[in-house]
Amino acid sequence: MVVARVGIITRTVRVIAAPKSRVAAKLVPEFAEDLTPPEEYARRPEPSLLPPMFRPQGTGRPTKRERRETDRLGETE
Repeated sequence: MVVARVGIITRTVRVIAAPKSRVAAKLVPEFAEDLTPPEEYARRPEPSLLPPMFRPQGTGRPTKRERRETDRLGETE
């Protein structure tokens, strides 16, 4: 069993088997079972409820494109 903190939720996954090599994301459920309780997913904030200029901690420096979009949000005309 693997327990990992992803953002503000704690995910719990049971490893069923290990693939012999890398696999596509679609095939991951064949090798792992998600045991995360529904209450954890309920803790995830709705994207529409976040402030427009919100950047999660640890996402690093904004790209040029993200910076321009942020600047456009602050313009008043």
